[in-house]
Amino acid sequence: MILIRRKQTSDWVSCQSITKNLESLYRKSFADEVTTLEISADANKYDHWLMAKEIATLEPTHVVFIDHTPHPVDLVTSIFMQEMKVKPSFIFHIFGDFSLQSQSWLQIEEVLKDSKSIFICASDKEVLLLKNLINAKEGVIQKLPFPIDGDFFKFDEKKVKNNKKFKFLYTGRLSDQKNIMELIQYFNQYNKTINPETELVIAGPYDDLGIPFLGKRMKKGSYGLHVENLISSLANDNIKVIGNCNHEELRQIYHECDAYVSLSTHNDEDYGMAPAEALTCGLPCLLSDWGGFSSFSFVDFSNVVLTPVEIRKNKILPEAMDVVKKLHLISSKKLEISERAELSNKALKRLSIDGLIRPLKEIYKTELKEGSFHSFHGNFKSLSTTHLINGATPYFRAPNGSYSTLYKEIYAPYFKRLISEN
Repeated sequence: MILIRRKQTSDWVSCQSITKNLESLYRKSFADEVTTLEISADANKYDHWLMAKEIATLEPTHVVFIDHTPHPVDLVTSIFMQEMKVKPSFIFHIFGDFSLQSQSWLQIEEVLKDSKSIFICASDKEVLLLKNLINAKEGVIQKLPFPIDGDFFKFDEKKVKNNKKFKFLYTGRLSDQKNIMELIQYFNQYNKTINPETELVIAGPYDDLGIPFLGKRMKKGSYGLHVENLISSLANDNIKVIGNCNHEELRQIYHECDAYVSLSTHNDEDYGMAPAEALTCGLPCLLSDWGGFSSFSFVDFSNVVLTPVEIRKNKILPEAMDVVKKLHLISSKKLEISERAELSNKALKRLSIDGLIRPLKEIYKTELKEGSFHSFHGNFKSLSTTHLINGATPYFRAPNGSYSTLYKEIYAPYFKRLISEN
C-alpha cells in the first residue's frame, strides 16, 4: 500500500492536520504494509511519470491519495500506463474542493472505468454530494471522518476553567465564508436581550477570500476591518476577538470555554476539524446544519445542536431567531466535568485516529471489480464547462444576485436535513 502526499506543507492549517492524521491512521492500521511517497506541488508530467515507474516496481495493492493537492490526474494516468502484473486499486480521500476540480477528474474518467477505485468522503452529506455527481456501484463511495489526534485533543479536567459567564467559542478562519459577521450579530442579540451572562470568544486569522467561487471578492484587509467596525459599533464587551492560535493554545482555549459555535455555510465545508477537536475536548456544539457539520450530531444528539439553513437575502444562512433560541438552549445547561469527559470519550470513539482504525479496515474489505465506477453525471460535466467559461468562479451567481441553478443542483445534498428535530 502506497500513500501519496504533497512534499510541501499545505497553506491550509486544517489540511495540514488532516494529511498528517490520515498518514498516522494508515500506519496504525496497516503498519509495515504502508509506504509513503511525496510529490511536489509543482510537479510536471515527467515527475509524475518517474513516480509512476517507481510505484510499478513496488507492485502495491493500493495507491492512496491523502492530500488535497496536487490533483491525482497525472499520477493516476501515468500509473495506469505502466506494465504491471496487477494494476493497483486507487483510493481517494475526498476534500472539500472536489467539485471545484471537475476538469481534472473528468480527464481520468476512462481510467477510473477500467480501475478499481474507492472515493472516501469525510461526512454523510459529502457522500450524498458525490452520489449526486458520480454514477457507480455500491461501495465505490464510502465514508470515513477525517481523524483527530486523540492523544492531543482530549478532555483534561486540569485545563478546565470555572467561568463566571458562559463562554461560547468560535475557532477557525475569520471569513465571509464562515458567516462571522452574522455570528457576531446573532450573539449580540442574544446577549443583550436574553442572557448578559454569556461571552463570545473568536479565535483565528482574518482572511479576505470573500466567496470567490461565487464571484464575491474582497480587498486585502477589508474583512478584518468590517468585523472590527461591527464589534465597535455594537459596544459589547462580551464579544472578543483574540487572533490566531497555535495547537497548544487551541487545546487550552477549548478547555477554557463552555461551548463551540460555527454558522459556516462554505461550499467546501465537507467536514470541520475545529468542531471535531472541540468535541474531543468535551465541548458541546451549535453548528449550521450544512455539509459535513451535520454528521457531528451522530456523536451525541443532545450535545450537538444543529440550526437549519436556507438562502436568505442571497446568502446561505440560518434563521436569526433559531440561532438565538439554540444559544439559550446550550447556555442553560452548562455541562458538568463528568459530562464533558463523557462527551469527549464519545467523540474520541468516533473521530480519533484510534477510533477509526476498525472503520478504515472495514473499507479495505470492500470487494470491487473493474468497472464499478461507471461515469460522472451530467451535472458534473456541466460544472466543468462553467469552469471553462467563468474560470475561477464556476458558481457565478445569476444576474439578479441569486445563487445559480447549477449551484443549487450540485449542493442540494448539503441543504438536506439528516435528522428531524422532532
